Amino acid sequence: MALPLGAVAQTTIPIPDGDFATAGGPNSLSSGLVAQDVVAKLGSTPWFSELKTPIGLGLNTSANITRGHAVLSTPLSLGIGPTTGFIFQNLGPTVTYQAGTYVLTTTINTTSALTVAALVNSGVGLGFLDNATTTSRGTEVLSSQTTSSALAVSGFNGSTETLTFTFNNNSGSTIGNVGLEMFSGNTGTLSTTLLQGATFGPMNLAFTLVPEPAVTTLVGIGIIGLTALAILRHRRFAHRQG
Repeated sequence: MALPLGAVAQTTIPIPDGDFATAGGPNSLSSGLVAQDVVAKLGSTPWFSELKTPIGLGLNTSANITRGHAVLSTPLSLGIGPTTGFIFQNLGPTVTYQAGTYVLTTTINTTSALTVAALVNSGVGLGFLDNATTTSRGTEVLSSQTTSSALAVSGFNGSTETLTFTFNNNSGSTIGNVGLEMFSGNTGTLSTTLLQGATFGPMNLAFTLVPEPAVTTLVGIGIIGLTALAILRHRRFAHRQG
């Protein structure tokens, strides 16, 4: 079916266990004499976690999925560097990046209204990945920690707030398998952060396909051609009448 000029096609991309209905984990890591970086599968779920702790003293960093939530605990580090935690999933190979706009939506448990700045200062947010594996998050395509303008916070109802993260891939320059991540982490050593962890709710991913430029160009050329032909016929008719 051909799309009208300028039309877009929007679809919802299924996220396996996107509602976090299957319990998994916890994956837990403590800081010690050496810095650590551990990737582990969260039980029988399709989700994985990556936990990082520095050299020094700190409470356990953990990740788990339970009761419809993805939970990260990243307490303040007393070592050299921050503690961080990620929960991620690779949607490929059936879901690959296409030219268009991806919108990731989830919720975060909170006792007070949050701002984008508060989340960034706490190291809490969302991201898109490329070609994540069972041992690595792959390449981080876009993160709300570095591109806060793509993150929106809304709908505080006394217990949760909605997070919306947008990735514009209209040029189609990003290819590979689509991956998603949630994260939490202290942004500085021995600094007090607003959040020392995060509890995320069900995730949804929408995609809006933008018609390829070549198709739009051909439609435009066709319209111009038909218009020129109509003008030419009109002139010929007028000439004959004269």
